Amino acid sequence: MTPRVAKPAALWIGVLLLALAVAGWFGGPVIGPHGFIAADRAMAVGHGILGLYLLAMSLSGESTCAFALYSAAGVCVLFAAYGLFEFSGRDGAVLFNVTYATTSSEYFHLGLGLTMAILAKLNTARKQLFRE
Repeated sequence: MTPRVAKPAALWIGVLLLALAVAGWFGGPVIGPHGFIAADRAMAVGHGILGLYLLAMSLSGESTCAFALYSAAGVCVLFAAYGLFEFSGRDGAVLFNVTYATTSSEYFHLGLGLTMAILAKLNTARKQLFRE
């Protein structure tokens, strides 16, 4: 029997996003409005919503967790793509007239989104390739 991937991934990435939300809310040198990963209060709310979504979905089955990872990955990748498109040579910009982001924070979102998509694909690829 192969190990489950999506359920623990949804749980731990949800915890990571909630920790990122708390760190972004209070600010600091690494994560905050002027940190390496720019996260102001509006972005902290977004991270908190995604974290709670993944935590809630991690209470369900493996396929539901894979769907949650895919959908959260889509949100992260689309947000990062919009942010990187909006920057066009500048280091930071206000996105959607709500939140401030920098290129480093958008590369973080892009990497997190791709990681979530890969972890979700491990679950669905296992079901397709290895029948139990």
